[in-house]
Amino acid sequence: TGLFYLTITVSTSFKTQEHPNLLFIVIDTLRADHLGCYGYERNTTPQIDDLARCSIRFENAISAAPWTSPSIGSLFTSQYPDVLGFRDQAVKIQRGYLTCAELLRESGYRTKGIVSHTFLASGTGFEQGFDSYDAENAQGHGHISSPSITEKAIAFLQKRGNRPFFLFLHYFDPHYNYILHEPFNFEPSYEGPLHDNQPIEVLRTLAPEMSAEDLEYIIGLYDSEVRFTDETLGRLFDYLKTNTLFDKTVIVLTADHGEEFSERGDHWIGHTKKLYQEQIHVPLLIKPDGPPLKRVVKDDFGLIDLVPSICGHLGIKIPADYKHSGSTWQLEGNGVSEKRPIFSETKRLADLNSVVWNGWKYITCPEGSEEALYDLRTDPGETINLSEQGGETLIRMRTLLSEWNIYTRSIKSGPKSRKPDFSQKQLEQLRSLGYIK
Repeated sequence: TGLFYLTITVSTSFKTQEHPNLLFIVIDTLRADHLGCYGYERNTTPQIDDLARCSIRFENAISAAPWTSPSIGSLFTSQYPDVLGFRDQAVKIQRGYLTCAELLRESGYRTKGIVSHTFLASGTGFEQGFDSYDAENAQGHGHISSPSITEKAIAFLQKRGNRPFFLFLHYFDPHYNYILHEPFNFEPSYEGPLHDNQPIEVLRTLAPEMSAEDLEYIIGLYDSEVRFTDETLGRLFDYLKTNTLFDKTVIVLTADHGEEFSERGDHWIGHTKKLYQEQIHVPLLIKPDGPPLKRVVKDDFGLIDLVPSICGHLGIKIPADYKHSGSTWQLEGNGVSEKRPIFSETKRLADLNSVVWNGWKYITCPEGSEEALYDLRTDPGETINLSEQGGETLIRMRTLLSEWNIYTRSIKSGPKSRKPDFSQKQLEQLRSLGYIK
């Protein structure tokens, strides 16, 4: 089981100061293949693409879950979602699990979080370690929040003081409801029955009867949201550059999960209940402080390894008695420091596990009654299920997932999970959105 939680201490020479600033951006529901720097044909992300030109870009970053709470919970703590207690509902991150904000604050960082999802609001445990935590923009699926997130970020930077800062920003707008933002209209000629800002439940009801034009319109709305978010990020990047902060700041940009648009034949729109690449393959850019360091990493990389890796490069030590499941990679070279299986899971509207390893992808339910095996090198769209052919690869992937399940069960001895401390207003909002009953 050491394969799954080995931590490697790495020396690095990319730092230009003892503790660079850290800007950590998570864009909700941003699938990797809808960014220009990942090959998308539409001009959805010119600002992010500019960032990619001076960053390390990970081609195959994988989130631990296809919905927000377990994905960011795993990212923040370097624990697997099941270990944290995530099932079909959000849970509170317990004090026994160290967050990245706690680690940085203990190392002298001024920590600020600005979020826009109720699942990340105060009372969920995600606020642990932040000197200040702002969830004013967690106002539901129809709320446009990206401009406010950027404005609040710039306001913080204007008053940051002399200490190095850790600024965590969560942008929500690409998440449904899909809202059209002019002038970013990618389907201007559409005259069908759909319109923007429709609840996801309505779209899922209509999905079986949607034409190809209808579906392209929905994807166009999603792309409009992505382009709008990208535009607001550009204002933040401009502020960093004009105030001599850009070169002094490590910038991490990623997503919690992706989004599905009826790719699988069952008319599903959204996320949460599947582990195909459109839901768990996410962008990951890391811009170091100092001179630009453009590089492409083709190896598979799990977001569960991100915080230990960033801490290692910032010179921040994780306490030896904190047993986490992350591994540390190094910026030097063309790959990760330890190639290992990447695991994902969901228990929301389904019960599935997956593992990506050496170009292969295996998905199964825990009892093994259904399974799928894909060769991502020749079939990146996961259209040809090779599990019926059997063979050594299938046996190896089954074994990896079985060993991982044994490992996660063996370390589930930490704090017991409990429900988040939502206010009555938050509970009513989540109930109206269909997140809870």
